[in-house]
Amino acid sequence: MDVAGVPGVEEIGLMSAAALDELAATMEVARRVAQAEMALLVQRVDASGVFAVDGHRRVSLWGRATNNWSGAEAARLVKLGRAFKVLPLFAEAALAGRIGIAQMDAVAAVAANPRVREHLEAADESFTRFAQTLAFDDLVTLLQHWEQLADPTGPVTVMTGPARGVGPGWRSMGNAALSMPPEPPSTGW
Repeated sequence: MDVAGVPGVEEIGLMSAAALDELAATMEVARRVAQAEMALLVQRVDASGVFAVDGHRRVSLWGRATNNWSGAEAARLVKLGRAFKVLPLFAEAALAGRIGIAQMDAVAAVAANPRVREHLEAADESFTRFAQTLAFDDLVTLLQHWEQLADPTGPVTVMTGPARGVGPGWRSMGNAALSMPPEPPSTGW
């Protein structure tokens, strides 16, 4: 092992496939736990407001100044920490290393949508289960569909008139019909 605790190339070449897989899995869990713990710290610093003591207006600016994070990294950690607050089962699984970092970020991005906030408590168990079991791309697809259903008035441009192949009153984005509006259109087409 070298200084970093990672086997050298020759040592890796002598390892069995099972031993290498076990080492990679152990390191991956440690990476996930460290990310989740940092997000939890950010959430608690945010809740306490102590970031303002040094003159920072937001917790993300505190993280950027304290840890030299990029703006994107600070935003991801803030979103993840806030998701932990509203999704306790998800937080527990993430802190145990059972959810990948990309999956954590995908769930946190959906949880950051203020128009779905009222539905998050009911989604906690499902988000947690799917974040642990689905392939990443499948999870993202599921979360996108869930967000569309939970946020029917979201940022999608809504057309209530006829569109190519879409009947009157259908909400449409390009050629894709998403859902019927809650009430029939008031004007005849």
